[in-house]
Amino acid sequence: MGFDDIYISKYLNPKLTAVRQDAYEMGRQAAGMLIRYIDQGMPLTDRILPYEIMERGTLYNMKTFNQFT
Repeated sequence: MGFDDIYISKYLNPKLTAVRQDAYEMGRQAAGMLIRYIDQGMPLTDRILPYEIMERGTLYNMKTFNQFT
């Protein structure tokens, strides 16, 4: 399982399943939080951003997987 869905993920063998997040939005949110902290003293908070799982060859179905076959 990879993170950021880097370019090479889909060219590996097997192809790497990865989590994809919007890097622009992540930076925008972080900058906004930092500005509010500096200007207004607002505390930094955790954020959960939207993400997508890019299913590729390193993923298997747990419902049908049999480790003994």
